[in-house]
Amino acid sequence: MPKSALYHCEVVHKRLYPKHHSFKYKIAMLLLDLDNLERTSAQHRFFSYNQWNIFSFFDRDHGPSDGTPPLTLGRKSNAGKGDNCCSGEGTLLLLTLPRMYGYVFLNLSAFIITLIAKKNLPL
Repeated sequence: MPKSALYHCEVVHKRLYPKHHSFKYKIAMLLLDLDNLERTSAQHRFFSYNQWNIFSFFDRDHGPSDGTPPLTLGRKSNAGKGDNCCSGEGTLLLLTLPRMYGYVFLNLSAFIITLIAKKNLPL
């Protein structure tokens, strides 16, 4: 399985009360290996790291507005919990909605920690 990937997803919402309402729409989400953002950007013409493109990932969209990289945030928030990710032996992935054509979408992002033993732990 590649460490970074583009997923085609569908958002579905259904409400029954107080008034019946439902919708669904398609979105694209990125699973990004935070250790290799520059390499991923260099390998794909339509994806850029901290630069405008069709799909782009900006540090300031995924953490403090000071531009602290999510990799730093993810490793700091899990530091001292006895795993290999913080020591650089594991992989820190981020599942997120990228900027598309420069537009930022309010989204839910999920960090995924993959340890040497290939176990996934929630953050």
